[in-house]
Amino acid sequence: MLGVDQRRRADRRFYRRGGRRPEDVSGFSPLVMVVEADRARRTLTERILASSHFAVAPVASIESALAICRGLAPSVIVCNERDEPRVRAGLEPRDIPIVGTNVGPDALERLVDRIRDAVRGEPAPAR
Repeated sequence: MLGVDQRRRADRRFYRRGGRRPEDVSGFSPLVMVVEADRARRTLTERILASSHFAVAPVASIESALAICRGLAPSVIVCNERDEPRVRAGLEPRDIPIVGTNVGPDALERLVDRIRDAVRGEPAPAR
């Protein structure tokens, strides 16, 4: 057909992209610490974030996460919404953005956007 641009590869404009941007320093990926006791949810969240080019540090407990945060400074911490106050209290006086996860049909899809906003320092959208 005339006037149709044929691509050799699939069109990737509509796929979700993750933490890396053209203006980022070469090799930089935001470090996201995933704190989740449920192994299946932790693995699923880790895979989604890794496929979106985030560096991921999975942790099984809040206590382990707080101990790791003494020597490591993640860009964002992802945890269950009910655990968010405990994580925030344990991090004081450090101010690391915390993104709470919840269960829902599009919760994991919105997670990448919420992490991006937290890394950029943008306020969280109203629920």
